[in-house]
Amino acid sequence: MSDTAPEGWAIMKGQAFDTDLFPITATLFPDGIIPDMRGRGLIGKEDGETVGAFAEGQVKSHGHDGSSVSSTNLGRKYTNTTGHHPHTQLIYRGNDLNWSSSFGGPYPVGTDDQSGAHRTGHIDGNGNHHHYTDIGVHGHNVTIALNGALKNTIDHLKCNWIVRLA
Repeated sequence: MSDTAPEGWAIMKGQAFDTDLFPITATLFPDGIIPDMRGRGLIGKEDGETVGAFAEGQVKSHGHDGSSVSSTNLGRKYTNTTGHHPHTQLIYRGNDLNWSSSFGGPYPVGTDDQSGAHRTGHIDGNGNHHHYTDIGVHGHNVTIALNGALKNTIDHLKCNWIVRLA
């Protein structure tokens, strides 16, 4: 194994050669270009295939067990609130806020108090009631992370392919 081809030979790296000077080699490569074998291997040809034809590498068809993505409708979720209870709202100084609700608002909270203090207003809970939120359809985007090398390979030794110039 060497980076220098023996006398009368050439490393196969896609270079041109003189077809008049090497007519036997030209019978193999009539376009006058030696194939580039860097990073490539040889595989025996099947019946009906052309000798020396290039075939792009492929990844064997496969799946990823257990990979799936689905969505679900989480619908409406309710609290388990029972009994009469107040709702607390933080009031900032100088604000006169109104908070509306589905159970009979609006309820005024706070005052136009310029004292500078934060105050808490309480809103009448208006008897037994519950609260809800609509969550709706819920899903996730899934990315299957890349893993491995740029190409499928087998354990191998690096070498230079050579061709006899004749």
